[in-house]
This record gives sequence, structure tokens and C-alpha cells, in this order.
Amino acid sequence: MKFMRDYKMENLENLSKVFEFHGHKSPGTAMGVFMVDYAIELMNNLIKNRNVELNAVVETIPCLTDAVQIITGCTIGNEKMHVVDYGRFALTLYDKKTGIGIRVKLDVEKTKGYKNLHDWFLKRKPKRDLPKELVIGDIINARRDVLSYEMVRVKIKEEKLPVRFCSKCKEPFSSNNGGICKYCGGEGYYEVI
Repeated sequence: MKFMRDYKMENLENLSKVFEFHGHKSPGTAMGVFMVDYAIELMNNLIKNRNVELNAVVETIPCLTDAVQIITGCTIGNEKMHVVDYGRFALTLYDKKTGIGIRVKLDVEKTKGYKNLHDWFLKRKPKRDLPKELVIGDIINARRDVLSYEMVRVKIKEEKLPVRFCSKCKEPFSSNNGGICKYCGGEGYYEVI
């Protein structure tokens, strides 16, 4: 899939689309909308060739992934979005062909001027004591002022693992090592009842 377009968020329509997809209004998805918007604009400035195969890496699981999916079309299902759960509120958009991209993060130093956003980001207050509407209000006011970015090269892995058959359960699984699947090796997420 080829993707790159002139993109500037003139209004907040993406915010409502992402909230709807996410299932509710959340500060993480709101911040994600501004992060993705910024990353796309920076990618457009960085790569003048519009024939870019856009991919994304998201460094945390909750909230941010939904903003990336809705705005860019990069999903886990189409293998254009990869999640590396570092627990950091950051994302990278990059050209799959070259690995060149832009990493955008929520910068804690820059959040200090937005008390509710700062407290939310550092989890200084329980959710019940910090209404999400206040945090989202700070995010909308701050927009890109609380973000930082860097140009990066993503280490591209194109290797498709071969299919093997587990010697215990006999089910096929992808692996370089052969032997037994993760489930039979004790890493299963379920147990048969």
C-alpha cells in the first residue's frame, strides 16, 4: 500500500473519529491524534517523493495504537504497524523501502506548562481525581507544543519465519528454532479445560 498525502489538521474531526473507534474519549488517543498529525507533516517535509510505503512503530500498547490505525491506515492486520512495548509514549512513521522516518514523543519537560496533562502523563493522580475532560482540554490547547521529534532509521526485518510442526501438539507454528511451540513450551495464554 502506498501512502503519503498532504496532511494538515485544520479541525478536530480526526479526534472524534479516533474517539469513536477507541470506544470512548481518552487522553492517550487525543494526544495520539496530534502526534500522528505532526509525524505525517514532518514525513512530508523530509521525503519529497510521495511514493512512500508508510509503516508505523508504536512504543506503547494502550490508546496510541488506535490513533495510528485510524489516521494512517497502518494496522497490525495489514502488517504496517508494529508494536514494541517499551512503555514509552512515542511513535515512529517511516518509509518501509528506506527505513527513514520520524519518531515523535510526548516530552515530559514540555508538559510542565500544562498541569493536568503533566499530572496525567506522570500518573501523579488517580484517574478519579483527574477528569479526562481536563486532560483532553490541556492536550487540545497544547497540541504540538508538548512534542519532540527526531529523524530515525528503522531497522527493517523482512525475514519470514518458516512453518514448523510442534513435536508435542502437532500444530503448525512459525519459528526459526523448530522443536515445540510457545504454548507447549509453557508460554501459553490459555489452558484447556
